[in-house]
Amino acid sequence: MKNWLTKNFQPDMISEGVDSIDFERLKAEGIKLLLLDIDNTLAVHGSHSADDYAHAAIGNMKDAGLDVFILSNAKRHRARSYADSLGVESEGMAYKPSPKVLLSVCSQKNLDPVSVCMIGDQLLTDIWAARRAGVKSILVNPRSAHEDLHIRFKRMIEKLILKISKSS
Repeated sequence: MKNWLTKNFQPDMISEGVDSIDFERLKAEGIKLLLLDIDNTLAVHGSHSADDYAHAAIGNMKDAGLDVFILSNAKRHRARSYADSLGVESEGMAYKPSPKVLLSVCSQKNLDPVSVCMIGDQLLTDIWAARRAGVKSILVNPRSAHEDLHIRFKRMIEKLILKISKSS
């Protein structure tokens, strides 16, 4: 059970937030494209446009020479609106944890999945999709504690998964 959980849900890295990630190091490790979740990763849940935090984070990614793409389970028009406010490409309705859209973006960009990194706040969507697609994954702490009931339920499951994965 522990091996299955580790294989599917263990992120390559855990960070306090997007603003704490060393993007220069990721670039040096061969990462070319960052796929980013919106809700509680870059934005407070439900945001339609980027705030100063997201603008600064995207600026740091671009300054490191990385391509940035928003990959969200949000509706397409909302993901597009949010991405437009940052000047980056996006795909909504990604159906994470399915790796299909993630791999499609890799293909569109002519990138091998090993040169791509998914950054998100949820094990059961972002990290699982990344693991299934064979891309690097970074789990960040959620930006806000205000979440829908179904997300709070998933958070309890995620805490249990992390606890089991870390136990000896």
